[in-house]
Amino acid sequence: MSQNQDSKNVVVFITSFNRRETTLRSLESLTQEIARSCHLVTIYLMDDLSPDGTGEAVKVRFPEVNVLYGNGKLYWAGGVRLILETIGNDLKDYDGILLINDDVMLNPGSLDSLIEIGFSQNAIIGGTVMAIDGQIESSGSLLGKFCKPKARLVIANGNLQKCDLLPGHIMMIPMSIYEKLNGFDKKLPFRFLDLEFTHRASKSGIAVLLAPNIVATTDEIHNYFHETSSMRGNLSELISGILLDPKGPYWKESAHYLRKVSPLLWWLWLPFFYRAFFVAVLRSYYERIPLFKKSNSAVTHKR
Repeated sequence: MSQNQDSKNVVVFITSFNRRETTLRSLESLTQEIARSCHLVTIYLMDDLSPDGTGEAVKVRFPEVNVLYGNGKLYWAGGVRLILETIGNDLKDYDGILLINDDVMLNPGSLDSLIEIGFSQNAIIGGTVMAIDGQIESSGSLLGKFCKPKARLVIANGNLQKCDLLPGHIMMIPMSIYEKLNGFDKKLPFRFLDLEFTHRASKSGIAVLLAPNIVATTDEIHNYFHETSSMRGNLSELISGILLDPKGPYWKESAHYLRKVSPLLWWLWLPFFYRAFFVAVLRSYYERIPLFKKSNSAVTHKR
């Protein structure tokens, strides 16, 4: 669609790893939205050396997408940083950044709605993502009053709603806000990049909003607590697989993020981030008592 004087030039950041068909479906949804849009949208996708050839498949099916390759250890935040480094000084040519997960399918009209609300309200804008079974995969949230890190979910209800935090599943950031906040926190190499950025914005008086309607759907839903607490192994295996794993509540990042959210009592809330770890340890202990008596063989934990 041709652009008009109110068109915005937006760059999309997507990171992916080893789920080729899911990524292709998501891109199909996004490109359909771009075709209907009155805005100019450029897509960058970082493929972190997917064994299933995600990046190559994207190049073939969507030649307009700028495909980058990681080193296999970037994870989400590292992928976002690689895209930023690749764009470099040209980032200033864009009016906004749109973060999108590679497993979401946009609802019709959602792309333009997010862009237009973001610029009309001068706000960071995110949206509720619903799984196909009706569960909420991601949405905005408000920090707790007493236990600040324990956020309360905010779900689309037909009205714009204020949030303290937004996840990067889908989030539009006007470039003026990104520059005002001096970009993303460099001390978060793996996780929390989205939550820290929106928390910092809300504390600075910048509007952080949730779109009125559900903006996307996904085939997958992830419950970190259940996934992590279901892991099994001895103590060293669980420490390595949860506490020291960048995909888990990596302790350095967790402590850094909590200091931002609750500067005085961050140490009190830190165990809250590890409740799934403690459950996994206790369950492993009780389930493995007979094994301890017979042998010291390791039990592979569930990933």
